[in-house]
Amino acid sequence: MGVSAAADGSKWALKNGWLARSTTGLWDVNSIGRVTGTDGDEYLVAVLSKGSTTQAGGITLIEAAAKAGVAAFAETAASSTSASATATD
Repeated sequence: MGVSAAADGSKWALKNGWLARSTTGLWDVNSIGRVTGTDGDEYLVAVLSKGSTTQAGGITLIEAAAKAGVAAFAETAASSTSASATATD
């Protein structure tokens, strides 16, 4: 649950937090941690949200954001490595 959704297998450490606001009933859901992506690199990821109508909805949002963030950095790293290899060939 949380940023661990972006990890490859069981290589992750995280701290999750959630709070239903008493005045609005909306949820603040947060997740911070370290994950190892499918590219084998480690990423420090923090996703903070507020205003989700349900706890489950907030968790789904956090997980989607973590996956998108790690995928974007992994993609950037892969194209940088590919470009470097091409430039030196």
